[in-house]
Amino acid sequence: MEVLIIHASPRKGQHTDKAIDAFMSHSNHTQHHIYLYDDKIEYCKGCLYCGKKGICFIDDDMKKLYNLFESVDMIVFGTPMYFNSVSSAAKVMIDRTQVYWSRKYEMNTGITVKKEKKGAFILTAGVKHNEESVVAATKVAEIFFKAINCTYDVEIIVDHIDKNPVTSEDARLLEISKKGSRFFS
Repeated sequence: MEVLIIHASPRKGQHTDKAIDAFMSHSNHTQHHIYLYDDKIEYCKGCLYCGKKGICFIDDDMKKLYNLFESVDMIVFGTPMYFNSVSSAAKVMIDRTQVYWSRKYEMNTGITVKKEKKGAFILTAGVKHNEESVVAATKVAEIFFKAINCTYDVEIIVDHIDKNPVTSEDARLLEISKKGSRFFS
């Protein structure tokens, strides 16, 4: 089994990565870690090329993600919440999955990522969580998972980190670790 772990925070080793690490602590599967802020992924040009040809014409690091979306069994997607949504790097990556929507609906090819996979979404937020504050981010994650034929199995929200930062002794990490253990079992 293979897991794609998407790190969508510009701050390595901080809140989002700590939550991802806790979630992954019980996984003995092959892991592919992608740090979006280290990769060169251009934004979608809206050119409609993918609706005609079924592929994106942009030659960048998104190609390795397309390959991983096709091959892995599970995806863990972690991002900080910026302006009640996902990080800008996450949004750029998600927008580039337009190629799958175009294949399915413009080219009428049906599901284009054949291998169904399990998904977990981890959102870190400076504010105290309420339904209204996270709905945009969770909806974006849900649509992203749907585009790549991935079920939305786990949602973890680590909130209030501006006042209560995530530390290595944090009880929230233990709860996240337990959810990861159930996800990977």
